[in-house]
Amino acid sequence: VLARWRNKVCCFNDDMQGTAAVALAAVLAGLRSTGGSLDQQTFLFLGAGEAGTAIGELVARQLVHAHGLCLQEARQRCFFVDSKGLVCAARRHELQQHKLSFAHCRPYLLDLATAVAELRPSVLIGAAAQPGAFTQDILRLMGQLNKHPFIFPLSNPTSMAECTAEQVFAATEGRAIFASGSPNDPLVLPGGKQIFPTQANNAYVFPAVGHAAVITRCTTITDEVFLEAASALAQFATPDQLQQCLRIPSSRSRSRHHPLHHNNRRSLPRSRFSTSTICNA
Repeated sequence: VLARWRNKVCCFNDDMQGTAAVALAAVLAGLRSTGGSLDQQTFLFLGAGEAGTAIGELVARQLVHAHGLCLQEARQRCFFVDSKGLVCAARRHELQQHKLSFAHCRPYLLDLATAVAELRPSVLIGAAAQPGAFTQDILRLMGQLNKHPFIFPLSNPTSMAECTAEQVFAATEGRAIFASGSPNDPLVLPGGKQIFPTQANNAYVFPAVGHAAVITRCTTITDEVFLEAASALAQFATPDQLQQCLRIPSSRSRSRHHPLHHNNRRSLPRSRFSTSTICNA
């Protein structure tokens, strides 16, 4: 539906594009803490539905925009495991259209655990609504492979999340960069440090995008708008909040008067919606 109408009417799909923008924002905010770069990361997704592949596509476009990769090379940084195993070129005949861009020429892998061991991802994202799919063995392996593994169980509600914040920080000795689709309570690590697990909530993005679209009277909303929203959102956390593992300011303090709402809304018209080649007015 989005592909059919996005260039004909002013519209966007929040489940796909809003989710993608806030997930990318959480990654970029995490990289502020680790000092890493997006082009150094390998992404592995559990779940290859349209919401999951939309995240992969926006990540790829950020790699093109910020790091100069070609789109095909950028997409090869993202791998997907669906109900039948790794999405790869050998399965192209059975794959849905939205998965084909991520069907890379790699050997087939049966399941997530094997994919983590073989592909050695630095970022693990859950979008499959499979509770408990990020097992302790998988979480520990992510911690062994990476100094600061990025682990994002984005499925919601909480009962469908791939794991909890407590499980992630326990398995990685508190070193993980965490974001979830559902809220998690604050935690106290063994050393006494209190942390506030990040919730990657679409509400951080869609009001600003919708408001900016209205006030600029644009006719189309392109992917560049969501790249800008993600980049802006990734900068909102203060150094103190980053130290507390809060990559995006807490939704508990969000309101129409909160700086998050105003700053994200202002950044979009200034840099993207006002550019006719991106958002046609």
